[in-house]
Amino acid sequence: MALPRIFISTDLRLEAQEKDDVQSLVHALMYQDKMNIVGIAGTASKFNTQDGLVRDIDAVIDVYGKDLAKLREHSPAFKSVEDLKKVSHQGATDTAPPKGYSKATDSSEAIVAEARKAAAAGEKLNVLTWGGEADMAQALHDSPGIAKHVRLFSIDTQDIHAKKYLLDNFKGKLDMWVDNMTTFRGTYGTPESGSMIKGWHEANAKGHGALGDFFSKVSSNIFNKSGVKMGDSPTVLRFLDGDQDDPTKESWGGEFRKVSDGYYTDLKGQGFDRPGTQGARTVYEHRDEWLEDFAGRFDWLKGKGPAPLPHPGKDDVITVKASGDHYKGNPNFVVKVDGKTLDFTNKVTAVHDKGQWQTFTYKGDLDSPGIQEREVEIIFDNDAWNGRTGGNGSDRNLYIDEVSFNGQVNDTDAVFKWNSTKSWLFEV
Repeated sequence: MALPRIFISTDLRLEAQEKDDVQSLVHALMYQDKMNIVGIAGTASKFNTQDGLVRDIDAVIDVYGKDLAKLREHSPAFKSVEDLKKVSHQGATDTAPPKGYSKATDSSEAIVAEARKAAAAGEKLNVLTWGGEADMAQALHDSPGIAKHVRLFSIDTQDIHAKKYLLDNFKGKLDMWVDNMTTFRGTYGTPESGSMIKGWHEANAKGHGALGDFFSKVSSNIFNKSGVKMGDSPTVLRFLDGDQDDPTKESWGGEFRKVSDGYYTDLKGQGFDRPGTQGARTVYEHRDEWLEDFAGRFDWLKGKGPAPLPHPGKDDVITVKASGDHYKGNPNFVVKVDGKTLDFTNKVTAVHDKGQWQTFTYKGDLDSPGIQEREVEIIFDNDAWNGRTGGNGSDRNLYIDEVSFNGQVNDTDAVFKWNSTKSWLFEV
């Protein structure tokens, strides 16, 4: 089953006092084995002192890159720094005017393209708005037909005019809209206090790789206080636990009440004993679970890194004959032998439209005693598409002509049009 497609729109700004968007982005990047991040955009919010900047998103991605090898030891789904930066965009730099929309941005155009791509694959695009809603409103204004292919998960109202435009024109037209106005406060608040989670970052993140140290440093100064807030993270937690198709059911990301077709908001009777917390208990009651799971991810980053890949030798030889379509970059594949990773990075430069092929060769001691059948897996892990047809100029695909193992050729053709895995078998 394909991973859910996620587009994050954030008012992340490293120089801002409120850095919980940074915390939430680190969290999201560490769960790419659970979701396919197809966009991250900086956008404006009503708190104009912290309008999101793509350069700051890229800075967080750079830190992530330092731990990428350790993360990929657990799954090849973790994208490269290059591929994440290719889907990072600058959105609106100011909140929307009274009509609710203004002019297209890189982010709004990317939302449209990704929604069309999702539709072509029979899937939905999940847009998470951690900042203002201007880019979402602009995308729907410019291409209203994408609404039925979009699920929107919004946090509070962070752009008054854009939010009103969405409510007036697209409530009930989106495939799903979870309008989280106060439930998110259960991420960090308790029945007794609205303060942040104290000390967690020092106990569970500090000293745990580059991302852990970065997360801990950011957490040490949020409005001159220390703690974990992550107020936008319920939009991500929803994809880690629970029924993604039914927001009324229990989930780490909260439970919501259905107001009308496709529209959900905070659950009544599940707040703390103070205003502005309706629904918050539905996230708070699972806090220990998702924090423990998050701490486990940071534990992946401890130590010196993953074990080395099989050392090149002279005993076994594997070849892979490949070609590709190259929209915004070369297709990459991961090679595994009998479930063990042989090589993470194999960039294909041959152009399929021109009839070009290139052969990748791997040598090493790949002996597996007692195994009568060997399996070579090819994992395509950096799919991209601009939402239109047109071959090499509009899509990134991988083509495999044949795979060989110690001279035994398996000439089964394969075409990878999206991130997926295929296997070639050999008798020994």
